[in-house]
Amino acid sequence: MTADRSKEADDLRRRAEERLKSQASSAHARTADETQRLIHELQVHQIELEMQNEELRQSRAEVEVERERYADLYDFAPVGYFTLQQDGTIIEVNLTGARLLGSERAQLPGKRFGAHVAEGELPAFNAFLQRSFAAPAKQVCEVNLVANDLPPRTVQLDGALFSSRQSLRVAVVDITRLRQEEEERKRLMRQLFQARKMKALGVLAGGIAHDFNNLLAVILGNIHLSQMKLPADSKIAPYLSNAMTAIVRSRDLVTQILTFSRQKSPELEPVNLPLVIDETSRLLRATIPTSIDIQTDLPHNQVTINADSTQIQEVLINLCNNAVRAMNAQGELKIKLEPLKVGLTDIPIQYNVAPGHFARLSVRDSGAGIAPEVLEKIFDPFFTTKGVGEGNGMGLAVVHGIIESHAGFAKVRSYQGQGSTFEVYFPLITDSPKEDSVTDEDLPRGKERVLFVDDEQMLADIWSQLLAEYGYQVTTATSSQQALQLFSEQPQRFDLVITDQTMPELTGKELIEKLLSIRPELPTILCTGYSDLINQEDALALGVSAFLMKPLDISALSQAILKALDKDRP
Repeated sequence: MTADRSKEADDLRRRAEERLKSQASSAHARTADETQRLIHELQVHQIELEMQNEELRQSRAEVEVERERYADLYDFAPVGYFTLQQDGTIIEVNLTGARLLGSERAQLPGKRFGAHVAEGELPAFNAFLQRSFAAPAKQVCEVNLVANDLPPRTVQLDGALFSSRQSLRVAVVDITRLRQEEEERKRLMRQLFQARKMKALGVLAGGIAHDFNNLLAVILGNIHLSQMKLPADSKIAPYLSNAMTAIVRSRDLVTQILTFSRQKSPELEPVNLPLVIDETSRLLRATIPTSIDIQTDLPHNQVTINADSTQIQEVLINLCNNAVRAMNAQGELKIKLEPLKVGLTDIPIQYNVAPGHFARLSVRDSGAGIAPEVLEKIFDPFFTTKGVGEGNGMGLAVVHGIIESHAGFAKVRSYQGQGSTFEVYFPLITDSPKEDSVTDEDLPRGKERVLFVDDEQMLADIWSQLLAEYGYQVTTATSSQQALQLFSEQPQRFDLVITDQTMPELTGKELIEKLLSIRPELPTILCTGYSDLINQEDALALGVSAFLMKPLDISALSQAILKALDKDRP
């Protein structure tokens, strides 16, 4: 009801009452028409009053509905709302805010909001309160809440003063999931960064492998020639044998780098594991301080796995060297091998390995142990606890890569002050290990005509001399085009072509394709220090008789020549 209409009704009522009083004593003066008109006017205004009262009741009902709707929006909003005093005392809170603090709503008014803030972040929260009451602009703060029976949560506080500047309205947003997603994104970025490092390592490994193996091949060839020229009882012979061992280990090192960078798969064959471990442990005894007691527990029967023996040796050497460092050159090192059956629950979830029969190689030390935060990172590439210049963090990462490439898995148990145990599992096989390769005296000899192609002149000369020592007639070519011309002029002149893969003009693969197009039955051997353009499977599909990795070993090359020429021998 408006004020004007209310005043009009009051005036009408007052005039009606005055008229009735003035005419009460003189009823004879009032006509019937006047009385009737007055009654009608009163009835009209009564109806208007009733209508206005109804409008007022409806307005009050609408206001109540809006009030309840606001209360629902306030209480059930996804954001916690708090009204705080300047000292952080809670005046009012919605239901969402109460849930964020893990408390009943009725219990919070009069309590300090700071009681639910993580202890180390109270200074930041108090500074937020001071800023909010000192300036009218909205203030923002991020803290961790410690709520009753709830996991810690990260929240963002947005504060704005009421117009009275006596209290602060604070919106509290749970950003725990957002922060977790950011941490996951950072973790993925770190993994991407590590993957890029691995890719860079692979590019580096591929780039140096060819040239490095060529250099090793030159050294290896000269050692072979020297050994062949020396008498058997020469005092120099042991030194040359040691140099030969170092060259072979250097070659295997390049192979391991290529394997770790995922550019080369290991060449697996049946290996009797106790023999490899026994040989490696004897080698370790000469390099580990005598203050460390090395104990081995190996089964006497054969334990065969499908493996690259050099890489298995690398695993054991890495684990033992880490154990020695953990013991600070004083303690007990135990190496144990045992076959056992492994169930699905025994395999860590991160490995895609089927249960079955495995060989378990364990290396246990009596050192200081590994901290839990370090334990979960030990197999990460480039992770190391050593100082600058003491290591690059690749040792255990290489171990992990070798284990996975052998379809195995690893476990680590360590307690600070109680030492560590590394367990490596390899699947057992029933095949028998290959017999040892033939000795130099047993290497086959021949008289066939060989075309040896390599763009390294020194390497071509050395292998020309070596093959000549075994009776072969060797012609060398230091370019693929030169070799193609020699062969094209006289296709029947040569019984075998041995060529390097990485050469200018034509690669070894391309050269062989052209030679076979001229003479399809020609025996060929393709050699490479490293190439991402061809592998053994591709080479054999091309029609190559044998595919060898540099640096070439005279025994392996002699066997490959015998195999390639075997079908042509009388």
